[in-house]
Amino acid sequence: MWLDMQGHEHNMLSSSSNALRATKYIYTEVNKKELYHGITLYEEYKEFLFRNGFEIIMENIPWEDAGDVLFRRKK
Repeated sequence: MWLDMQGHEHNMLSSSSNALRATKYIYTEVNKKELYHGITLYEEYKEFLFRNGFEIIMENIPWEDAGDVLFRRKK
């Protein structure tokens, strides 16, 4: 799954539990600062994915406020 939703990736995934359970990889934009009103910041989003059985396999955050992360469902 590839997600780039201006900080609303967490909201979409938390309301789509069937899709999340069927997903093996998530390549997603993450935000470390509130670039858009009401978004979920990276630390909370990351913890949500960890609780749902994912791990980080690549983290590319070249800017101080945002970047991309590849998560994989643990086996």
